[in-house]
Amino acid sequence: MYLCFFLILNIITQLNKTTKEVLGETHPNYLTGLHTLASCYANMNQFDIALKMMDTVLNIEREILGELHPSYLLSLSNYSSYLEDPLESIKINNKLLSIYSENKGDDYVRTLYQQSINYLLVGEYDRSCELFTEYFDFNKSLYKRYEQQLNHSLRKSMYNEMID
Repeated sequence: MYLCFFLILNIITQLNKTTKEVLGETHPNYLTGLHTLASCYANMNQFDIALKMMDTVLNIEREILGELHPSYLLSLSNYSSYLEDPLESIKINNKLLSIYSENKGDDYVRTLYQQSINYLLVGEYDRSCELFTEYFDFNKSLYKRYEQQLNHSLRKSMYNEMID
């Protein structure tokens, strides 16, 4: 498995090097490639390399896009998940939760889950349970809405078949 990862890393590294040479280090394709490489290294538990790459991505995105841009926030969330110290991750996720609380979309829900795990890791079980309960309740309401939409679509489809 690691041989496969090594080959993929080699290919992505070469592609990203060419992208940087041709398009520049601030181009979104280069940053996406760097983000992908960081993710691969994190999957191989080489977090020091992943964090260094994500530092580069975050610095460029912060400078060009700003701290409220969705790409920057996603990168910050991924960076947070690569940190070994759950307390550092908690600080970053608190910032993300305050930003995401405006619209409470997918990013908010993902950060809730990640934050509940962080609090579990540092022994704050009550806070972990609160966040996980909020995460669970939010997903439950989404599933209910999805189920209603699905049932409506099925009824409509069955009705259309009956009249055809």
